[in-house]
Amino acid sequence: MQKLNNLIKKKYQNSYLNNKEIFEIIKKKLTLIDQIKINSEIKKKNYNKKDFYVGEYFLYLVNKKKLTNKDKINVLKFYEKFSTHLKLKKIYDKNHKRKTKIEAEPSAYLYLGKLILKLKDINFYQKLNLLFKINDISVCKYIYLNNQEKLFLKQNLVTELRLLKKCL
Repeated sequence: MQKLNNLIKKKYQNSYLNNKEIFEIIKKKLTLIDQIKINSEIKKKNYNKKDFYVGEYFLYLVNKKKLTNKDKINVLKFYEKFSTHLKLKKIYDKNHKRKTKIEAEPSAYLYLGKLILKLKDINFYQKLNLLFKINDISVCKYIYLNNQEKLFLKQNLVTELRLLKKCL
């Protein structure tokens, strides 16, 4: 867990993990998958605000059956922001400029991971890389997640392992 926190602080720059450390991280994620046994329904929300409240907006998009082009462009912009800074702020304006310095809640990252899988503009390796980073952050903040968010974490972890198997 400490190793993951150090990787996140350094934004994965100049980071090296040996095989033992990689297997420990994967083992930790597998135990989390087994621990999460939640059968809750996803709460649906409406969204009609001028600004982007990241967590609420992503949850609204996750519940939509089909994303519009405007939604896809917005998700892509937030993906770029996350890829650059490894953080998202809680509120952005219409032009994707941050309005607060407060970091987004951990659930926002989980929803972003779910949304990225729906986009065709991002290739396989970018999706896998993003899921690695999102899941690492979420595993470190596991104690702050509610049952619904733990369900999303489990889904993201399973997807990460499935994509990793395809890659190997």
